[in-house]
Amino acid sequence: MEYRHQCHVGDHGDALKHPVLSEFVKMLMQQHSSLTVIDTHSGTARYDLTTAPSNHAGEFAEGVGYLWRNKGYLPNAFSSFISILEYYNPNQLITDYPGSAAIAYQHGRSQDNFYFSDIQQSEADLLRSNIEEIQQQRGVSSALHVSAGDGLKALPDIVAKSDRHQLVVIDPPYESDDEYLAVIDALAKAYQKSDKVSALIWYPLYTEDKSSLILSHCFDAMQAEELPNPIKAELRLRDPKGDDRLIGSGLLLFNPPQGLAGKVADILEFLHRDLATHGEGYWQMRGLA
Repeated sequence: MEYRHQCHVGDHGDALKHPVLSEFVKMLMQQHSSLTVIDTHSGTARYDLTTAPSNHAGEFAEGVGYLWRNKGYLPNAFSSFISILEYYNPNQLITDYPGSAAIAYQHGRSQDNFYFSDIQQSEADLLRSNIEEIQQQRGVSSALHVSAGDGLKALPDIVAKSDRHQLVVIDPPYESDDEYLAVIDALAKAYQKSDKVSALIWYPLYTEDKSSLILSHCFDAMQAEELPNPIKAELRLRDPKGDDRLIGSGLLLFNPPQGLAGKVADILEFLHRDLATHGEGYWQMRGLA
Protein backbone atom coordinates (compact mmCIF):
# COMPACT_ATOMS: atom_id res chain seq x y z
CA MET A 1 0.00 0.00 0.00
CA GLU A 2 1.82 3.12 -1.27
CA TYR A 3 -1.05 5.62 -1.08
CA ARG A 4 -1.17 8.13 1.76
CA HIS A 5 -4.03 10.59 2.23
CA GLN A 6 -1.47 13.14 3.50
CA CYS A 7 -0.01 13.52 0.01
CA HIS A 8 -3.23 14.76 -1.60
CA VAL A 9 -5.50 16.27 1.05
CA GLY A 10 -7.31 19.38 -0.07
CA ASP A 11 -6.74 18.87 -3.81
CA HIS A 12 -9.51 19.54 -6.33
CA GLY A 13 -10.90 16.06 -5.70
CA ASP A 14 -11.49 17.02 -2.07
CA ALA A 15 -12.85 20.41 -3.17
CA LEU A 16 -15.67 18.44 -4.78
CA LYS A 17 -16.05 15.50 -2.42
CA HIS A 18 -15.90 17.18 0.98
CA PRO A 19 -18.45 20.00 0.45
CA VAL A 20 -20.87 17.44 -1.02
CA LEU A 21 -20.24 15.03 1.87
CA SER A 22 -20.87 17.72 4.48
CA GLU A 23 -24.19 18.63 2.86
CA PHE A 24 -25.11 14.96 2.41
CA VAL A 25 -24.63 14.17 6.10
CA LYS A 26 -26.34 17.35 7.29
CA MET A 27 -29.40 16.82 5.09
CA LEU A 28 -29.77 13.14 5.99
CA MET A 29 -29.73 14.08 9.66
CA GLN A 30 -32.48 16.58 9.01
CA GLN A 31 -34.59 13.80 7.47
CA HIS A 32 -33.81 10.93 9.85
CA SER A 33 -34.03 10.85 13.64
CA SER A 34 -30.94 8.62 13.80
CA LEU A 35 -28.22 7.77 11.32
CA THR A 36 -25.32 5.35 10.94
CA VAL A 37 -22.34 6.61 8.93
CA ILE A 38 -19.82 4.12 7.56
CA ASP A 39 -16.54 5.36 6.05
CA THR A 40 -14.61 2.43 4.57
CA HIS A 41 -11.30 4.23 3.90
CA SER A 42 -11.04 6.86 6.61
CA GLY A 43 -7.31 7.60 6.71
CA THR A 44 -6.38 9.50 9.86
CA ALA A 45 -9.29 12.01 9.75
CA ARG A 46 -7.07 15.07 10.34
CA TYR A 47 -3.96 16.28 8.54
CA ASP A 48 -1.25 18.77 9.50
CA LEU A 49 -0.64 20.71 6.30
CA THR A 50 2.63 22.13 7.63
CA THR A 51 4.18 18.65 7.39
CA ALA A 52 2.74 17.74 3.98
CA PRO A 53 5.08 16.55 1.19
CA SER A 54 6.66 19.18 -1.08
CA ASN A 55 4.32 18.37 -3.97
CA HIS A 56 1.26 19.06 -1.84
CA ALA A 57 1.29 22.87 -2.00
CA GLY A 58 0.32 23.06 -5.66
CA GLU A 59 -2.47 20.50 -5.34
CA PHE A 60 -3.92 22.29 -2.33
CA ALA A 61 -3.68 25.71 -3.98
CA GLU A 62 -5.80 24.60 -6.93
CA GLY A 63 -8.33 22.88 -4.69
CA VAL A 64 -9.49 23.69 -1.17
CA GLY A 65 -6.84 26.39 -0.88
CA TYR A 66 -8.69 28.35 -3.55
CA LEU A 67 -11.99 27.89 -1.72
CA TRP A 68 -10.41 29.11 1.50
CA ARG A 69 -8.96 32.22 -0.14
CA ASN A 70 -12.34 33.03 -1.69
CA LYS A 71 -14.65 31.81 1.06
CA GLY A 72 -16.52 35.10 1.17
CA TYR A 73 -17.72 34.60 -2.41
CA LEU A 74 -18.72 30.96 -2.49
CA PRO A 75 -22.23 29.64 -3.21
CA ASN A 76 -24.27 28.66 -0.16
CA ALA A 77 -23.66 24.96 -0.95
CA PHE A 78 -20.12 25.35 0.42
CA SER A 79 -21.14 26.93 3.73
CA SER A 80 -21.30 23.77 5.85
CA PHE A 81 -17.86 22.66 4.69
CA ILE A 82 -16.29 26.09 5.16
CA SER A 83 -17.68 26.40 8.69
CA ILE A 84 -15.93 23.14 9.58
CA LEU A 85 -12.65 24.40 8.11
CA GLU A 86 -13.00 27.61 10.10
CA TYR A 87 -13.39 25.65 13.32
CA TYR A 88 -10.05 23.93 12.76
CA ASN A 89 -8.40 27.08 11.44
CA PRO A 90 -9.56 30.13 13.41
CA ASN A 91 -6.80 32.28 11.95
CA GLN A 92 -6.26 33.39 8.36
CA LEU A 93 -3.82 30.60 7.52
CA ILE A 94 -5.18 27.08 7.01
CA THR A 95 -2.89 24.46 8.54
CA ASP A 96 -5.24 21.77 9.92
CA TYR A 97 -7.33 19.83 7.40
CA PRO A 98 -10.25 17.55 8.35
CA GLY A 99 -10.73 14.44 6.24
CA SER A 100 -14.03 12.75 5.43
CA ALA A 101 -14.33 11.02 8.81
CA ALA A 102 -13.85 14.26 10.73
CA ILE A 103 -16.25 16.14 8.44
CA ALA A 104 -18.96 13.54 8.95
CA TYR A 105 -18.39 13.21 12.68
CA GLN A 106 -18.74 16.98 13.21
CA HIS A 107 -22.46 16.58 12.51
CA GLY A 108 -22.96 13.68 14.92
CA ARG A 109 -25.78 13.57 17.47
CA SER A 110 -26.09 11.39 20.55
CA GLN A 111 -28.35 8.94 18.70
CA ASP A 112 -26.01 8.45 15.71
CA ASN A 113 -23.40 5.76 15.06
CA PHE A 114 -20.12 6.09 13.17
CA TYR A 115 -17.98 3.26 11.80
CA PHE A 116 -14.53 4.28 10.56
CA SER A 117 -11.79 2.01 9.25
CA ASP A 118 -8.39 2.05 7.59
CA ILE A 119 -6.49 -0.99 6.43
CA GLN A 120 -3.22 0.18 7.99
CA GLN A 121 -2.96 -0.27 11.74
CA SER A 122 -0.86 2.87 12.26
CA GLU A 123 -3.41 4.97 10.34
CA ALA A 124 -6.31 3.42 12.26
CA ASP A 125 -4.62 4.17 15.60
CA LEU A 126 -4.16 7.81 14.67
CA LEU A 127 -7.71 7.90 13.29
CA ARG A 128 -9.10 6.81 16.65
CA SER A 129 -7.00 9.38 18.50
CA ASN A 130 -8.07 12.20 16.20
CA ILE A 131 -11.77 11.38 16.35
CA GLU A 132 -11.66 10.99 20.13
CA GLU A 133 -10.11 14.46 20.28
CA ILE A 134 -13.06 15.79 18.28
CA GLN A 135 -15.39 14.05 20.76
CA GLN A 136 -13.80 15.93 23.63
CA GLN A 137 -13.38 19.31 21.94
CA ARG A 138 -16.79 19.48 20.25
CA GLY A 139 -18.76 17.49 22.80
CA VAL A 140 -19.92 14.99 20.18
CA SER A 141 -21.48 12.00 21.93
CA SER A 142 -22.20 9.77 18.91
CA ALA A 143 -21.19 6.14 19.23
CA LEU A 144 -17.78 5.57 17.66
CA HIS A 145 -16.34 2.37 16.18
CA VAL A 146 -12.82 2.40 14.69
CA SER A 147 -11.13 -0.64 13.17
CA ALA A 148 -8.02 -1.58 11.24
CA GLY A 149 -8.94 -3.76 8.29
CA ASP A 150 -10.55 -3.97 4.88
CA GLY A 151 -13.50 -1.61 5.06
CA LEU A 152 -15.11 -2.95 1.89
CA LYS A 153 -15.15 -6.53 3.17
CA ALA A 154 -16.60 -5.43 6.50
CA LEU A 155 -19.27 -3.19 4.97
CA PRO A 156 -22.15 -5.69 4.46
CA ASP A 157 -21.87 -7.02 8.01
CA ILE A 158 -21.90 -3.50 9.47
CA VAL A 159 -24.95 -2.56 7.43
CA ALA A 160 -26.74 -5.69 8.62
CA LYS A 161 -26.34 -4.65 12.28
CA SER A 162 -28.77 -1.75 12.13
CA ASP A 163 -32.32 -1.06 10.98
CA ARG A 164 -31.76 2.72 10.95
CA HIS A 165 -30.89 4.72 7.84
CA GLN A 166 -27.23 4.46 6.86
CA LEU A 167 -24.78 6.55 4.84
CA VAL A 168 -21.86 4.71 3.26
CA VAL A 169 -18.79 6.71 2.18
CA ILE A 170 -16.30 4.93 -0.11
CA ASP A 171 -13.07 6.51 -1.35
CA PRO A 172 -10.33 3.91 -1.85
CA PRO A 173 -6.89 4.68 -3.33
CA TYR A 174 -7.75 2.94 -6.64
CA GLU A 175 -4.25 1.49 -6.96
CA SER A 176 -5.48 -1.43 -9.09
CA ASP A 177 -8.27 -2.02 -11.60
CA ASP A 178 -9.84 -4.50 -9.20
CA GLU A 179 -10.60 -1.74 -6.70
CA TYR A 180 -13.00 -0.05 -9.15
CA LEU A 181 -15.00 -3.26 -9.29
CA ALA A 182 -14.70 -4.10 -5.58
CA VAL A 183 -16.35 -0.81 -4.61
CA ILE A 184 -19.53 -1.70 -6.50
CA ASP A 185 -19.50 -5.32 -5.35
CA ALA A 186 -19.26 -4.27 -1.70
CA LEU A 187 -22.06 -1.73 -1.99
CA ALA A 188 -24.30 -4.24 -3.80
CA LYS A 189 -23.77 -6.71 -0.95
CA ALA A 190 -24.62 -3.97 1.53
CA TYR A 191 -27.90 -3.27 -0.28
CA GLN A 192 -28.73 -6.97 0.03
CA LYS A 193 -28.66 -6.49 3.81
CA SER A 194 -30.75 -3.30 3.89
CA ASP A 195 -32.47 -0.90 1.53
CA LYS A 196 -32.16 1.92 4.07
CA VAL A 197 -28.82 2.93 2.58
CA SER A 198 -27.53 6.11 0.99
CA ALA A 199 -24.00 6.17 -0.39
CA LEU A 200 -21.30 8.48 -1.71
CA ILE A 201 -18.59 6.94 -3.88
CA TRP A 202 -15.68 9.07 -5.11
CA TYR A 203 -13.60 8.03 -8.13
CA PRO A 204 -10.69 9.69 -9.97
CA LEU A 205 -10.43 10.91 -13.55
CA TYR A 206 -6.95 10.63 -15.04
CA THR A 207 -5.63 11.10 -18.57
CA GLU A 208 -5.72 7.30 -18.78
CA ASP A 209 -9.34 7.23 -17.73
CA LYS A 210 -10.47 4.09 -15.92
CA SER A 211 -13.78 5.43 -14.68
CA SER A 212 -15.57 3.18 -17.18
CA LEU A 213 -14.63 0.25 -14.94
CA ILE A 214 -16.67 1.50 -12.00
CA LEU A 215 -19.45 3.02 -14.12
CA SER A 216 -20.07 -0.02 -16.30
CA HIS A 217 -19.92 -2.35 -13.30
CA CYS A 218 -22.40 -0.12 -11.48
CA PHE A 219 -24.70 -0.12 -14.52
CA ASP A 220 -24.60 -3.92 -14.61
CA ALA A 221 -25.51 -4.04 -10.90
CA MET A 222 -28.42 -1.70 -11.57
CA GLN A 223 -29.64 -3.88 -14.43
CA ALA A 224 -29.52 -6.85 -12.08
CA GLU A 225 -31.54 -4.81 -9.55
CA GLU A 226 -28.69 -5.02 -7.04
CA LEU A 227 -28.28 -1.24 -6.80
CA PRO A 228 -30.56 1.77 -7.34
CA ASN A 229 -29.78 4.30 -10.06
CA PRO A 230 -27.31 6.84 -8.64
CA ILE A 231 -26.68 10.44 -9.57
CA LYS A 232 -23.37 10.70 -11.43
CA ALA A 233 -21.63 14.02 -10.76
CA GLU A 234 -18.37 14.58 -12.66
CA LEU A 235 -15.90 17.45 -12.78
CA ARG A 236 -12.94 17.59 -15.15
CA LEU A 237 -10.73 20.65 -14.88
CA ARG A 238 -8.46 20.24 -17.87
CA ASP A 239 -8.09 18.24 -21.03
CA PRO A 240 -5.69 15.27 -21.10
CA LYS A 241 -2.08 16.37 -21.61
CA GLY A 242 -0.23 13.06 -21.85
CA ASP A 243 0.73 12.91 -18.16
CA ASP A 244 -0.59 10.99 -15.16
CA ARG A 245 -2.00 13.91 -13.18
CA LEU A 246 -5.45 13.82 -11.66
CA ILE A 247 -7.50 15.97 -14.04
CA GLY A 248 -10.87 15.55 -12.40
CA SER A 249 -13.07 13.31 -10.30
CA GLY A 250 -16.57 11.97 -10.01
CA LEU A 251 -19.15 11.06 -7.42
CA LEU A 252 -21.84 8.41 -7.45
CA LEU A 253 -24.62 9.46 -5.09
CA PHE A 254 -27.08 6.71 -4.16
CA ASN A 255 -30.44 7.50 -2.56
CA PRO A 256 -29.53 11.15 -1.84
CA PRO A 257 -31.76 13.31 0.34
CA GLN A 258 -34.22 15.58 -1.39
CA GLY A 259 -32.58 18.88 -2.30
CA LEU A 260 -29.01 17.62 -2.44
CA ALA A 261 -28.86 17.50 -6.25
CA GLY A 262 -29.31 21.25 -6.55
CA LYS A 263 -26.47 21.91 -4.11
CA VAL A 264 -24.19 19.48 -5.96
CA ALA A 265 -24.92 21.29 -9.24
CA ASP A 266 -23.99 24.61 -7.62
CA ILE A 267 -20.71 23.12 -6.36
CA LEU A 268 -19.85 21.62 -9.75
CA GLU A 269 -20.65 24.79 -11.67
CA PHE A 270 -18.54 26.97 -9.37
CA LEU A 271 -15.55 24.63 -9.33
CA HIS A 272 -15.46 24.31 -13.11
CA ARG A 273 -15.91 28.02 -13.69
CA ASP A 274 -13.19 29.04 -11.23
CA LEU A 275 -10.69 26.15 -11.32
CA ALA A 276 -10.72 24.83 -14.90
CA THR A 277 -7.68 25.55 -17.07
CA HIS A 278 -8.74 28.11 -19.71
CA GLY A 279 -12.27 26.76 -19.78
CA GLU A 280 -11.18 23.21 -20.52
CA GLY A 281 -12.91 20.13 -19.15
CA TYR A 282 -16.56 19.93 -18.19
CA TRP A 283 -19.02 19.33 -15.41
CA GLN A 284 -22.06 17.10 -15.62
CA MET A 285 -24.71 15.66 -13.35
CA ARG A 286 -27.26 13.06 -14.39
CA GLY A 287 -28.56 9.61 -13.60
CA LEU A 288 -26.30 6.76 -14.63
CA ALA A 289 -29.02 4.91 -16.57
